[in-house]
Amino acid sequence: MDKQVESIFKFVDYKVNHIQFDMNKNYVNQEIEIELEFEINSKISFEDKTSIVSIKADIFNPENKQGIEYPFHLAVIIEGIFSSIEDPDITEEDFNKFSMYNAPAAMFPFLRSCIADITKASNFPPIILPLINITNLIDK
Repeated sequence: MDKQVESIFKFVDYKVNHIQFDMNKNYVNQEIEIELEFEINSKISFEDKTSIVSIKADIFNPENKQGIEYPFHLAVIIEGIFSSIEDPDITEEDFNKFSMYNAPAAMFPFLRSCIADITKASNFPPIILPLINITNLIDK
C-alpha cells in the first residue's frame, strides 16, 4: 500500500469480552423503538504507542424501560487494541485523538455485526445498528 495514504494508527486486534442476552418471556409482539446506549472507554499509553479501547452497547436496558415491555436485554462489550508505527513526528495529542475517535470508529462495524448475529440467532429480527457519528457520540 502507498505509504502516503496508509495510517500511522494500526488496528492490531479485537475481541468480544462480554455478551449478555436475557429474553423477556412476558413480551407481547409489538413494534417498539430500539433503546440503545453506548459507553466508550480508552486506556492510552503514549510511551508504548498503544491504546486499548472498549465499547459497550446496551440494548433494551431493563433499568430504563419506563413501563415499556422490551423483548430482551442485550449487552455486548468489545475491546480493540491499537498501536502506532514508529513515527517520530506523532504528538501525544494526535495519538490521543486517534485513540479516542478513530479507534471506536474502526471497531463499530465489528460491534454492529456481533449485535446483528446475536439477535438473528435468538430468533428475533436482526438489529442492524444505525451509522453513528462517533465524534458526536464521544463529545456528548
